[in-house]
Amino acid sequence: PTLLIFTFWVHNLPVRIVLIAACLVYTTSLSAWRLLRGRSIPVSRRLMGIGFLVVAGSQVVRIIGTALDPPQTPELFSESLADSTTFLVGFIAVVMLTFLFALMVNDHTAQELRRLATHDSLTKTFNRSAFEGFARQAIEQSLRKGDELSLLLFDIDHFKSINDTHGHQAGDVALRQMAKLANQCLRSQDIFGRYGGEEFAVLLPGTEAAGAYLVAERIRRTLEGATFHDDGTDFCLTISGGIAQLNHTGQTSTEKRLTALFRAADEALYDAKKSGRNKNLLSASVTDPPGTPPPAKKPRSRRDV
Repeated sequence: PTLLIFTFWVHNLPVRIVLIAACLVYTTSLSAWRLLRGRSIPVSRRLMGIGFLVVAGSQVVRIIGTALDPPQTPELFSESLADSTTFLVGFIAVVMLTFLFALMVNDHTAQELRRLATHDSLTKTFNRSAFEGFARQAIEQSLRKGDELSLLLFDIDHFKSINDTHGHQAGDVALRQMAKLANQCLRSQDIFGRYGGEEFAVLLPGTEAAGAYLVAERIRRTLEGATFHDDGTDFCLTISGGIAQLNHTGQTSTEKRLTALFRAADEALYDAKKSGRNKNLLSASVTDPPGTPPPAKKPRSRRDV
């Protein structure tokens, strides 16, 4: 539209300069705002945003200079110091922005590769390797601060029958939608990941077994009441879960505590499936918290835990 206006209607040089500069101020300021908003901004984006602001500032100066001393005829090389300075700043800024754009693309590619290395491509949750890394950090932090830490393992009941009845695409839809619904039941500090196949894991910092059971039930009821859609086909599903709480006693290593925590939650998950599915059970190693169902097995001693 600007090109058409200049070609057919506006032939006044100062007006052209002001209009072009105003357009540049708008576009570069908007670009800078989009690049600089947010909390954690990569260095390349920050520098590129600053570069856009420099261009916007130079065009504001050009608008002011044109308004104070409008040029009468177009000249290829202006004798005005202000015009020459504005042109030089704009030229340098364009060169820098080109370089910074390439740097930003490279940073974006590296960031995407890091995301692919830590996230499951289907459900967008953490993959097993990343989840276990976060779990080790959470265990060490829990031991250091004396906070509670619980683990929930759950998987889809009769997932094979969903694939056999509705197809593998429906199975993928179920995993993707289920992960999204389950994630909505969690806090921002909770760690959610796909542990393998149709099995998922949730790490709940600062949460004892009783609280973890309430979270597990919230997830189970949410998924039980949901209807999943795939290519005109509707189907429902249920989940079973096992819950374990980190034991702070003893001088065991972080790796052994992690193994014991997963083993306890996995045993409770197995008992939940064996006892009818569509339920959550506490690990036998967890002391009965008030208001929760009986454990899957008889409690063992703290030394065994």
